[in-house]
Amino acid sequence: MSLRHLFSAAFAQEKLKLSYLGPVLNSTGSIETSPDSLILDQRKTPFRTLRCEFKFIPNGKADFMHNGNFDIAIVWSLSSSLDKKKLEKDLLTQNGCTEIIVLEDYKIFKELPDYTNESLKNIANIEKLKKLILRREFPSVFSLYIAASLYPETFKMDKMIELLCKRFPEVKQMRGKVEQMLYRLLNKQNLHL
Repeated sequence: MSLRHLFSAAFAQEKLKLSYLGPVLNSTGSIETSPDSLILDQRKTPFRTLRCEFKFIPNGKADFMHNGNFDIAIVWSLSSSLDKKKLEKDLLTQNGCTEIIVLEDYKIFKELPDYTNESLKNIANIEKLKKLILRREFPSVFSLYIAASLYPETFKMDKMIELLCKRFPEVKQMRGKVEQMLYRLLNKQNLHL
């Protein structure tokens, strides 16, 4: 299920050129339990609708045995004992699958922020951040935007202040106060310096 949600995200669709369409429907319009979904393959024209099976970390073809026929398998990663080429050959014979996409092979998926209770709390702070931004002047909003864009990476305060002083004359006049203001502003939002 988590792979389906991830795969339906805009950045995943943009990177893979595949779009999640929905569950597989049978001839009566009822949802099939397997394979998991239909996807739109936009990698070349004409676009194609493919039957897709998702697995987190499969151990072999036996994990796909009860999934019927599908065109493509999308997995998070392969177990260390599994050879992708052999699995592709096995799934072609067993399920008619012609391709396996391993999301962990893509940098964008490898570098996703950790999913923790703390990261979920930070998501809840977005509404507070929006309200805060609406009450701030542009240099503050600019700083928050950069901090949020870099998250979970950190930025260097001295470089931020240097950039603000170059871009905004009002910041240059109150350089000492700006540093204090940024520390307070970013710490309130749990953004790292």
